[in-house]
Amino acid sequence: MPVVYTGALPDLFREGSGVVAQGTLGADGRFHADEVLAKHDEKYTPPPLERALREARASADGNAGARR
Repeated sequence: MPVVYTGALPDLFREGSGVVAQGTLGADGRFHADEVLAKHDEKYTPPPLERALREARASADGNAGARR
């Protein structure tokens, strides 16, 4: 469905990706969005959390080797 939106798009927005849009359907047959949110799958992990998890795993691996 064609969507008309004026404003900054979310950082996660990519052409062809799913979005959640809030607005109204116009007489012109296009959806006029007031807000656009990027939609991601359930496997998405925010970059800061991904870094923290990697660091925690590396720390745990390093501590396991020191105990041997």
